[in-house]
Amino acid sequence: MQHKFVNWMVIQMNRKLLFIISLLLLTNTFVYPSAEESKGFDMPRSTPLMQAVEKQQISRVKALVSSNSEDIDTQNSMGQTALILSVTAHSGNKAIHVKFGIVRRLLASGANIELKDHFGNTALSLAEKEGLEGIAVLIKEHIRIRKSRQPNQCCSVQ
Repeated sequence: MQHKFVNWMVIQMNRKLLFIISLLLLTNTFVYPSAEESKGFDMPRSTPLMQAVEKQQISRVKALVSSNSEDIDTQNSMGQTALILSVTAHSGNKAIHVKFGIVRRLLASGANIELKDHFGNTALSLAEKEGLEGIAVLIKEHIRIRKSRQPNQCCSVQ
């Protein structure tokens, strides 16, 4: 009898915890520290921008980037940025042009292409490893133009 009661209590606690998490997600009350504030903390983070990138929601990415509501170069617990995630996000039934559009939008918005994840990968190295030649060319072109100091010539978006 005591065993059944313990199981019942565990189920009730899990339900309450799920309710609290759902409430936090619905009210968007999670606060994401900046990269500087989170130094030394190993906490998993996925910003709204990262979530939109992973789900390949191009209109949401566009809105979040345009609003400047968060640091575009925030890194999650694996060191991935929104740009890195945009390259590695599983396309599923989404067309490659959606992934390309997200990468282009992030580059045009000033995403740092030199940042590496905890495995030493950049967005460019991952694009090359994944065989995403169009995205690799886009990133290389962005690098070339940036080095020639001609702003706003690459990846401009309307």
